[in-house]
Amino acid sequence: MKARNKKTGECVALKKVRSDSDSAGANGFPLTALREIMLLRSLDHPNIIKLRDVKLSTPESDSKLPSIYLALELCSNDLETIIQSGAWRWWTQSHVKCLAKQLLEGLAVLHASKILHRDVKSSNLLLSESGELKITDLGLARLMKDGSSSATTQLTNRVVTIWYRAPELLLGSTHYTESVDIWAAGCVIIELLTGKPLFPGQNEAQELQLIFGLLGTPTDQTWCASLPLWDSVKQHFGPKASRLNEWFQKNNIIDPLVRDILGKMICLDPRQRMKAKDLLLECNWFWTNPVPCKPCDLPKYTGLRSKLQQQQAKKTMMQQQQQQPHPQQKPQPQQRALVQQPQPGPSYVRQAVVAPQQ
Repeated sequence: MKARNKKTGECVALKKVRSDSDSAGANGFPLTALREIMLLRSLDHPNIIKLRDVKLSTPESDSKLPSIYLALELCSNDLETIIQSGAWRWWTQSHVKCLAKQLLEGLAVLHASKILHRDVKSSNLLLSESGELKITDLGLARLMKDGSSSATTQLTNRVVTIWYRAPELLLGSTHYTESVDIWAAGCVIIELLTGKPLFPGQNEAQELQLIFGLLGTPTDQTWCASLPLWDSVKQHFGPKASRLNEWFQKNNIIDPLVRDILGKMICLDPRQRMKAKDLLLECNWFWTNPVPCKPCDLPKYTGLRSKLQQQQAKKTMMQQQQQQPHPQQKPQPQQRALVQQPQPGPSYVRQAVVAPQQ
C-alpha cells in the first residue's frame, strides 16, 4: 500500500501487520512486528530497508485490536517481479554482479549485527528507483548469541520459503547459523543468472530430492549424521554423486569464477559455506572484468508489477476458457461418396465389376 507523508511529502510503503490474539504478546502487540521494528531501528545501511514510522489505526470497537502499519521506504519493484516478467533477460553480467554484491553487503551487515534474516528470497529483495537493492521483511529475523545459535537456545526450522530452505533445516536442525542465509542467497544469485528457481520443490521431501539429486547424497559419516530427521529419510535417497558442474554447463554458466562463488554458497555442509564478508573479499568474481556496475546504472523498470498482473490475469482467463466444455457441434450430414456405378453391358463386363477382391 502506498501513502504520502503530509508534512514532508515523502511517499512510503505501508505494511499492515497482523494483530490478532494468537500472534500478540502480553500487551496485545504482535511479537513478530515488535521484533521487526526493533531490528530495523537498530540498522542503517543502504541495502537494508529503512523504517520511517509506525502508525496505529483507530479500532472499530473496544473488543478489536488496532491495526498496525509500518511505514517503510518506497521501492518500485522486487527481484521476483522482474524475473517473472522476463525483464531479467536484459541484465548483463555487470548488472548481475551489482545485484549479488549488494545482497551480500546487506547480509554482511545483518550478520555482523548478529542477526539471522531467515527468509531471504527474491520477493524480499526490493529494488529502488536509484538501483539500490533493499533487504526487507525481517519478521522472521532473530538475534544470534556469540555469532551463532546458542546450544541451549532452540530455533524453529520452519523458516525460509521452501525453495530457498537450506538442507539442514529440511532435516530438522534447530541449532543453525547464518549459513542458512548464505544458502538462500546462493539460490537467489542462480535465479538472477538463469531466470528460474534452482530447487522448486512442492514439499520438504521433494525439496530434499532436488537438492541431493544435484549436489549428491550425504552419508552417515558427513555433517548430517546427527540431524533429527536424517535416520528416517536416508533410506529414501540412494547414493548419488554431485552433478553441479554438469548443471552449470547445461545452463551456460561457464565462468569458473561464478562457479567458484556459487559452490561456496550452496554446498551441503553448512560449515563449509563462506560468510558474506569473506565472499566479498576473497571471491575474484567481483574484482574481474566486467566489474559490477553502479546501482544507478541498473535498468529502470516502470509499471512492471501492473503489467505482470495483467499478464497473469490474461493467462488465468485463457486457462479457465480452455477448461470450460465446448458446445456440442451439430453433426454434419454425411456426404455420399461419388462412386461411379457400373453401367449395363455384356455379362463378362458386369462380372468383372462385381467380382470379389482377393
